[in-house]
Amino acid sequence: MKVAFDTDVYFWIEYGKLVVKGTDAQPVTFTSANKSPAAGDWVGLGFQEKTMSGTNIDHLIIEYAGSKAASGQGAVTVENLRQGNRISIANSTIRSSAQYGLVAGEDATFAKFENNTFKDNKSGSVLARAEVLGSFGRGNTFSQPIHVSQSDVNQTTTWPPFDVPVLVEGNISVSSDSSVPTLTIADKTTVKMGQDTNITVANNGAGALVAKNVTFTSNSPSPGAGDWAGIFLYPKSGASDIEGCTFEYFGSSSGSSGGAITLWSTNAKDLHNVTIQNNTFRKGKQQVMHSDDHTCAPYDKSNKVEGLPFCNKE
Repeated sequence: MKVAFDTDVYFWIEYGKLVVKGTDAQPVTFTSANKSPAAGDWVGLGFQEKTMSGTNIDHLIIEYAGSKAASGQGAVTVENLRQGNRISIANSTIRSSAQYGLVAGEDATFAKFENNTFKDNKSGSVLARAEVLGSFGRGNTFSQPIHVSQSDVNQTTTWPPFDVPVLVEGNISVSSDSSVPTLTIADKTTVKMGQDTNITVANNGAGALVAKNVTFTSNSPSPGAGDWAGIFLYPKSGASDIEGCTFEYFGSSSGSSGGAITLWSTNAKDLHNVTIQNNTFRKGKQQVMHSDDHTCAPYDKSNKVEGLPFCNKE
């Protein structure tokens, strides 16, 4: 089945739910009505705040969307929702958008999101909050990077492995005053940090970060020392584990960063639940770690540093 949309038309779900059930042999296709279709012909498919649970998209092809009419941003848009886990998208293809393939706002986590393919979407595969990525399942394929907007992570979130870089375009805060949310970044993920951005843990309550064998680098086309701020750890940082990672181009002075890892209102010796070991720090600015008491033991033992002091001395 094929549904063709005229120029700048959109299909928005406002109060009800949408069910699309194609098959491998006969997928449903949402496409352009133009005789010579091109990216950006129509706006796309969107879900608003009151979209109902049970919305289920299976074996759908969405192509040539991404028009900027009606404030469109991507082929599929999930606006800020009152409650997540309402929408399932599986076995579907989002391709040839003039902007993003998927744009997802606050509380726009998915009930299911697996075996989807993103291809040739000009702005990138996905633009979403950090928690949304935690609702992605396995089997998704991305041909362009995934973009993360400014995010507050207040529930435990685990990113699955991605085959493209994750571009962090706004600060990520991992914190809650009612629990200890943990953001876990999958092994071997490449995280490219935007200018002056940071990842902050436990700044408004408790929180934790787990990153093993992750590369934290700059998203600048011409990267240099001090492009991004670093990771900020506050006194209530929970069971965090930063291990086997590579840090580069950190040390922006934005947000009073003290280097790759800044300890706020605490000392290294007092972070009993935090592991920082076997990491490599290079091409950065300032120093690797800032501690209020200017002593970074025990974290100065197993990490490799190139061209910078490990700890602030004043």
